[in-house]
Amino acid sequence: MFHFTQTAHGAHFSDRVVIGFPPSGDGVGHRASLGVVFRAGSRFGSPPETPASHPPRTLTVLSLSPAENDHAVLRRCFRDTSLTLYPNRRLRLQPSPTLSSTLSSMRAHRIPIVLCDGDAQPEAWREILRAGKLLSAPPCVIVTSRRAGDRLWMELLNEGAFDLLSKPFDPSEAVRIVHSAWVHWRNRYQLAEGA
Repeated sequence: MFHFTQTAHGAHFSDRVVIGFPPSGDGVGHRASLGVVFRAGSRFGSPPETPASHPPRTLTVLSLSPAENDHAVLRRCFRDTSLTLYPNRRLRLQPSPTLSSTLSSMRAHRIPIVLCDGDAQPEAWREILRAGKLLSAPPCVIVTSRRAGDRLWMELLNEGAFDLLSKPFDPSEAVRIVHSAWVHWRNRYQLAEGA
């Protein structure tokens, strides 16, 4: 059995043997569904190297907030994470200074995730959700707030927002929530269309 590792530059083959099955009498190879390939039989060469011409693409996360510090912190969180989102994507923050520019971007581009500053613009996330209903693949809306708590979280979920991200941002929590939103959006819309 051979191991594939996920890094900032995508998935890579490792020749480290983790576990294996004894060779079968007929020499048939076996596969597991956990992203690991099992092979039985004699020695063989390594798989081909990942072409350098396929660097990770970017996944745009739109951020509606007037706070430049929020954007700076989130950019750093996304840049510093070793996470590469399937299939071979890296997070890129796109600041959006106004609700109008956010709604315009949503209509013009397929945006999977929108972060919305719930403190600076308390009703903007509702407008984004309403506008998203008119789109074929509405974004997952994540509200950011210093007032994060169970009451606000329940209100957001009941209205259709994806999640609540508390400020000041914890880098691992920010990346975890954005990653969850991407998986949710991708499974719901992108895979359904065979994209």
